[in-house]
Amino acid sequence: MSFSLAMTVAAGCQSGGDDAGPVPISGGAFGLAGRPRNTTCRPPERYTDPAATLKGTGCVDPKDPTRPAAGLIPYVVASPLWSDGAAKERFMALPDGATIHVKDCGRDACAPVAQGGASVDDGHFEFPVGTVLMKSFLFGNRRFETRLFVRFSEARWVGYSYRWNADHTDATLVGQDGEHQSVVNAAGAEQGWAFPSHNDCLLCHNDAAGSSLGPETRQLNIDYRYPSGVTSNQIATLEHIGMFDGAVKPLPPLPDPAAADAASLEERARSYLHANCAICHRPDGKFPGIDMRFGVHLEAMGICQQDSTKGTANASLPAQRLVPGHPEQSTTYSRMATPDGDIRMPQVATSVVDPVGTPLIAEWIRSITACPGL
Repeated sequence: MSFSLAMTVAAGCQSGGDDAGPVPISGGAFGLAGRPRNTTCRPPERYTDPAATLKGTGCVDPKDPTRPAAGLIPYVVASPLWSDGAAKERFMALPDGATIHVKDCGRDACAPVAQGGASVDDGHFEFPVGTVLMKSFLFGNRRFETRLFVRFSEARWVGYSYRWNADHTDATLVGQDGEHQSVVNAAGAEQGWAFPSHNDCLLCHNDAAGSSLGPETRQLNIDYRYPSGVTSNQIATLEHIGMFDGAVKPLPPLPDPAAADAASLEERARSYLHANCAICHRPDGKFPGIDMRFGVHLEAMGICQQDSTKGTANASLPAQRLVPGHPEQSTTYSRMATPDGDIRMPQVATSVVDPVGTPLIAEWIRSITACPGL
């Protein structure tokens, strides 16, 4: 699939002017009529002085704050991060005229930093200064948290969390140390929820992962039914309205880990690990000895019959990261399967065992008969 034609059409059909509406673009069935302009969703003047309420950020409709403000672009991902069963709504807002650079390892430096590269993945979206990414968390139709992740400079991203009130009229800024509270999940049961501290945000949104998480070609190269009612490929739509600084190299989408009939067991398991674990377990990451990124061969992942540093420090954990055929002897599985916060993976932002992803990884480990290269 090629998106270069859509980019040419978008570049040729945009018109000037100072109107606040989208720029109309002719062409095929795309989910957005044109690029939004004059969005009110912008970074605060100082990163230390965020708005006290979500309405005050300009990122939601002041008449109905459960809806995004004009100018935000919705998107979905192919392989979502597990967030204790919460559903999510995702949006991006870019400054007028600014564009996204999509990492192309055939052109850009993608080697580890020690080798002169920038480490981040092929297809990663590099957002311009002034970008705001917004994500809301819901159980059923009730939202309880909205997070903003804001790029203030080339070197600084900052996250803010807002806790919704009971009647959904607004959400209030959570303090920099974060909070914990009980929420009612989609099954009607109470469970704990952690509103992240500022430091928690940056544990996952780290430099090695490229700071922004989720937006990449493999994640967005899928169809999405836009609020306009049109179903269209997200990369093609974004390119069509001129959101990229050049043509986007087509990369196949990540398989849906929950869709057993859509891809092989290994592909679905590796997609899950990419979205949930490769944030930290990657070259130049916090744990560079393990590489969980999609497409990395099992032999190069650093897990198959490799001693676990956590396992040797905690007697309740297996001694090796992955033992072929035996998930119960593998820390890769056992740390996902426990709610114990002292040894659970991921280490932050989740306390509920994933009922789909955890058995998927167990099944994948059982399917491995031997470690390649050993």
